[in-house]
Amino acid sequence: MRSYISLLILFFFTSCAVFQPKDFSWKEQILKWQNFKLEGLIEINYNSFSIRKNIVLEKSGNEGRMVVFDSGIFGLSAEPLISATYYDGKFNIQNIPPEAVGAIPTQEIKLLFNLNQIVQKAEFFQNTNTVFYKDYKLIFLKSKLSSIHQKTEKIDFTYHANTPVKIDFKENEKIRATIIIDKIEFR
Repeated sequence: MRSYISLLILFFFTSCAVFQPKDFSWKEQILKWQNFKLEGLIEINYNSFSIRKNIVLEKSGNEGRMVVFDSGIFGLSAEPLISATYYDGKFNIQNIPPEAVGAIPTQEIKLLFNLNQIVQKAEFFQNTNTVFYKDYKLIFLKSKLSSIHQKTEKIDFTYHANTPVKIDFKENEKIRATIIIDKIEFR
């Protein structure tokens, strides 16, 4: 029995030395959002109304695409309600109903699509787990991207088991939209 306990103690100390956590890399965390595909549900809050629709966000390099689907009863016959493209820093929205122009958080989604320029010139402050670049501020908690700030726009990420499950888009600390993620792939 004594040899069993000493073997456990020896295993514990050697495992602590061998299996040390990998150094946190804020660049890797940002670059992870360089190529992704996200499917989920977007809830848009506008003038005390809440609208829920299916959404697909896809980004590959400097190009991105967002489609919000309008669907019939039980989600049948889904058709694109709003579509948007992102290319070289420009965000163009097509097929948007006039009453929804102010409701879609375009600045915040553009901010999510525009992360690659931060990696090149940003400064990371280890003590605060914060990255600064121009008017961007990125905050990391537990080695994961937690929030992105730019002027009055802000994006907050919620994780479960190291996978993002919810993204809140805020303006002046008021939630404009929330994406509940059903499926996300980082490529």
